[in-house]
Amino acid sequence: MVGSGRTAEISVQETSYDRRSELKAFDETKAGVKGLVDAGVSKVPQIFIHPSESSGHRTLSTSKNPVDIPVIDLEAIDKDPIKRKGIVDKVRDASETWGFFQVINHGIPVGVLEEMVAGVRRFFEQDIEMKKIFYTRDVTKRFVYNSNFDLHTAPFANWRDTFFSYMAPYPPKPKELPEACRDIMMEFSKQVTSLGVSLFGLLSEALGLKTDHLEKMDCAEGLALISHYYPACPEPELTLGTSKHSDNDFLTVLLQDQIGGLQMLYQDQWIDIPPVPGALVINIGDLMQASFSFISICILSFLLNFQLISNDKFKSVEHRVLANRIGPRISVACFFSTSFQPSSKLYGPIKELLSEDNPPIYRETTVNEYLSYFYDHGLDGTSPLTHFKLSISNDKFIGVEHGVLASFKEPRRSKMVYDRISELKAFDDTKAGVKGLVDAGITRVPRIFHDLRDDSDKTLPVAAEGKFRIPVIDLEDVHKGPPQRKEIVDRVRNAAETWGFFAVVNHGIPVDVLGEMKDGVRRFFEQDVELKKQHFSRDYTRKFGYNSNFDLFSSASANWRDTFSCVMAPGSPRPEELPAAFRDIIIQYTKGVMELGNILLELLSEALGLNPNYLKDIDCNKGLTILGHYYPACPQPELTVGATKHTDNDFLTVLLQDHIGGLQVMHQNQWVDVHPTPGALLINIGDLLQASHETLVMLISNDKFISVEHKVLANRTGPRVSVASFFSTNLAPNSRLYGPIKDLLSEDNPPRYRETTVRDYVAYFNHKGLDGTSALLHFKLNKKALGLKPNHLKNMSRAEGLYFIGQYYPACPQPNLTLSLSKQTDSAFLTVLSKTNWVAFESTMKNIDGTHIPGAITLITSGKFERVYHGVVATSPRISAREFLKIKMAARRIQEENDSDYDRQSKLKAFDDTKAGVKGLVDAGVTKIPRIFIQEQCTKVDDRPASNEPNFNIPIIDVEGWDGDENRRHNIIEEIGGACKKWGFFQVVNHGIPRNVLEDMIDGIHRFHHQDVEVKKGFYTRDYTRKVLYNSNFDLYRAPAASWRDTLTIVMAPNPPNPEELPPICRDILVDYTKRIMALGITLFELLSEALGLKPNHLKDIGCAEGLYVLGHCYPACPEPELTLGTRKHADSGFLTLLLQDQIGGLQVLHENQWVNVTPAPGALVVNVGDLFQASSGYNFDPILHYGTQAYCEHKTVISNDIFTSVHHRVLAKNIGPRISVACIFRQPLLPETSRMYGPIKELLSEENPPVYREITVKDFMALRISTGYDAIFFYDKII
Repeated sequence: MVGSGRTAEISVQETSYDRRSELKAFDETKAGVKGLVDAGVSKVPQIFIHPSESSGHRTLSTSKNPVDIPVIDLEAIDKDPIKRKGIVDKVRDASETWGFFQVINHGIPVGVLEEMVAGVRRFFEQDIEMKKIFYTRDVTKRFVYNSNFDLHTAPFANWRDTFFSYMAPYPPKPKELPEACRDIMMEFSKQVTSLGVSLFGLLSEALGLKTDHLEKMDCAEGLALISHYYPACPEPELTLGTSKHSDNDFLTVLLQDQIGGLQMLYQDQWIDIPPVPGALVINIGDLMQASFSFISICILSFLLNFQLISNDKFKSVEHRVLANRIGPRISVACFFSTSFQPSSKLYGPIKELLSEDNPPIYRETTVNEYLSYFYDHGLDGTSPLTHFKLSISNDKFIGVEHGVLASFKEPRRSKMVYDRISELKAFDDTKAGVKGLVDAGITRVPRIFHDLRDDSDKTLPVAAEGKFRIPVIDLEDVHKGPPQRKEIVDRVRNAAETWGFFAVVNHGIPVDVLGEMKDGVRRFFEQDVELKKQHFSRDYTRKFGYNSNFDLFSSASANWRDTFSCVMAPGSPRPEELPAAFRDIIIQYTKGVMELGNILLELLSEALGLNPNYLKDIDCNKGLTILGHYYPACPQPELTVGATKHTDNDFLTVLLQDHIGGLQVMHQNQWVDVHPTPGALLINIGDLLQASHETLVMLISNDKFISVEHKVLANRTGPRVSVASFFSTNLAPNSRLYGPIKDLLSEDNPPRYRETTVRDYVAYFNHKGLDGTSALLHFKLNKKALGLKPNHLKNMSRAEGLYFIGQYYPACPQPNLTLSLSKQTDSAFLTVLSKTNWVAFESTMKNIDGTHIPGAITLITSGKFERVYHGVVATSPRISAREFLKIKMAARRIQEENDSDYDRQSKLKAFDDTKAGVKGLVDAGVTKIPRIFIQEQCTKVDDRPASNEPNFNIPIIDVEGWDGDENRRHNIIEEIGGACKKWGFFQVVNHGIPRNVLEDMIDGIHRFHHQDVEVKKGFYTRDYTRKVLYNSNFDLYRAPAASWRDTLTIVMAPNPPNPEELPPICRDILVDYTKRIMALGITLFELLSEALGLKPNHLKDIGCAEGLYVLGHCYPACPEPELTLGTRKHADSGFLTLLLQDQIGGLQVLHENQWVNVTPAPGALVVNVGDLFQASSGYNFDPILHYGTQAYCEHKTVISNDIFTSVHHRVLAKNIGPRISVACIFRQPLLPETSRMYGPIKELLSEENPPVYREITVKDFMALRISTGYDAIFFYDKII
């Protein structure tokens, strides 16, 4: 026990205890806990003391009948079915009741176990200088040694040192492992992997699933080996070897020596798990737990938590390791998970285990998301699983933690149906904002403003008055001399690291300017509403706009405020564009804020140890947006907020507030009131600057500075006025990448965020809205998924012999009479079958159709695993041996580039900076396509066979006479309706545009792309607010692989560019062709309206023909067309597309699960139904659903309510070219002001045909598309 003297000593130390400095000093020794013991410490340093554990809050079992965890004998699991069933029953019982069990006769020799323990001991007890070579906190390294992975984030450090290495699926090279334990690590990992497969088989059967179910879910694919060294501790009652936690994987296999100390929590008591000679401890992980007790979520990875996928059927139990006076204790934990691979695979309760009586308890998640949450929280004594639990309504319990029950009561529902979208729209249409509601005399806050978020910050305390005060920094002496400036820099550094908020006085902006700026904001909002309405807009490309809640239609609840936004730099608005109410003062105030911003950025640069001009030189001061907020008095402030909890999406914010108050910042888990200080300005670190501290830190400072969460309360008094000035580059066309500042990075301080442009960051922030979460999380690096090399198969010791057979299956005229491969089983140990086309690969014993999964391989086993009869059905041609060899060579090229630390982001940027596009590569004579263009897995995405069947030709419709004879018009309408319903694609001839105009248009685009590159560069940009732009791949930095094409994009309607803005080389034909396309488009919208049973002008009247985007594509000849695509699979985002293509071909559409060539027809135009059109038609036609689901080959359109099909299509790369095409996309423009909502057309809806999609604006629809790129196959879920 601890004596009173030691307790008093600790208490005295706490008064002057600088925890951060002590942690840093300990970490910098690189000697770990063993270094302390070797130095002869007789008292545990304070950073290791665990107050909660020393108080004995949970007792050790002292029953006369001690509880022993199950020990299961695995002998004969593969030989005797009866014994196997008994073992499965024991595993089930242990997993459900305990979550822990030990196994003996597991197949790993005792000699291997003992040598593994000895190898770990050798590593930790070798010369300290040898160990230091491996000491790092960069977890992307292949081998990592340190003490406490969460040293700087956990409340208390643990008494242990650790090394870990990812051993599968991509093991390190032998030379990357320490010599002291190299050989045994490789051997032990191999043996544990084999045991893991057996254990997953037993657990699958214990869940009532097929033996290989969990293995097929990749639960055994990743293996991390973590070795712990627990030195003897002089005061074990004050600390722990490992804090209470549950494992963040699917399954853990633990080898421990004979000293003991491991305990698990069972029935609220800590139970010892005594070492059993030759045994291994098996521990169910969090990811496994979620599919058992409510049987089944989706086995994410035994360590990631078996509990998750078993739906709580299996238990992921909390456990800990005690510190001990004797030692060292050694253990080796092997974690099975998929977390070490970049994967978007979702894991959740296993579907086969769910029912009405056993609904899912957890939501689906990726392993990466789960681990990110786990590592953010460290070993804090709570289970990460609670974060992924689904809320259960009707007063059912949704969580149990330490005996405290948490329940959720569903709000009472009104008898009237609440139509939130209609209420939002009605409020927005008034253009009077929140002030309009107050002026109308409301006494109750409308429901759209009710803050219904179930957030923890609502229950967080408000700090007692006087307990905290944000720092106030006097800038008067900033230019006086080095000593005074250094003092100010130190204060700025401390405030930025500790608070993220501080106030400045004597900043150089006169008090009367501050007062007049606030008055100007007040004058604007309190002027006649009709004057304000002139500025009301949701077009955020405008320099000045006023509205209420920028995220009104996407946020969970609206905020009680109105706002104007004004972009003052770069390129400030003309004076006449600014409202007269504050025109003069905002110009004067902006000058003062820009000067202050430059000073602050200099001070922050110096605070980071950088050159004073560093942050200015990377353009942090180039953009300035001023937001004037007006918070009217609120009749029920307890029901809403003025601004939801958020962090700012900029580099730096300068805030001017009036005397009313209401601003609060989060500090030490409490809300702190920021009281107004006369004459002061508040400075707020933004997300983009946060990057090197421990908690909420900034992107480029790598968390050094804090971008702190803050909010504004609603108030019964008012109005409150504030002016926020945001320093950012988000509205300036700029492709500069921002990320952690290189000068701040080191081995001990690796980058925490990926690079991004300010534009992409702000786009994500605006799309997300003020939802109470930080946008920074979206850009955090998951270090578990970086730096792995694909050499796993190469290192398989049993893969000694290899036969390569390239098979070619020609098209068969009567495939029903023959087979391409007779029923057989394979004679080898393992067959790896790469199916690069969509063919019917059949397993007759299992009745499986082995349809191709993109990028996947089929494994056909024989020997002691079950052999399966299989065959190949005769069908259309498969891949040639020559093409297959090319693909294998590309795979080797990727591996070689991986081995030389391939930096994809740098390659993309280098390509983009040339501004010469794909044509520039071809002109330079490339003979191999660069890696950035190679599709993942070295095959074309969804490479299903192109069909040559006569029934698979897209319709060609002659529209001549559409406006003449009624019968002729009726027949054309029926043909168009049938084509839109079945195909979503058709070609039109005799459309009224002369053949010579079509040819001139093709020639004009050809001339543009083939003119001198320096002339083209004048149009090269990634600023999509411009009306004329040229670049290569709009989604270059987001797509998994770039496409082999360059594009000229022009917004031709409703407000076309000035003639001088158009490229001279194709100016005249662009104008002429566009006029003709607009006329044809109106005709087609009339015919489509009638095909839907509507009036001819219906689609035209709802704005479908208002906007026109013209895209001129150039597809240069490709030296390796089998490795890339001209355009990846996608569906078009507009209402309708009219495509003009030359005679080279390459366009394919997906129809009935096959790619169909769209052969160019002379004089024809291809017509393509877009995503937005698909959702308003209803079910007057029966939608075609192939293979039981539309997901294989089609999207349904939004306004047709799934009557018309928006079909997937792509363009192949070809070794001839260039191919030229001109796509004219009818879509409501994004630049002019519009908030029109699109959804299923009301006239098409009925009780039998209810709406399938919710209403959405074109702007919001396009934001979804752009944020996900061409990969948004199922992004319709977001608008359903």
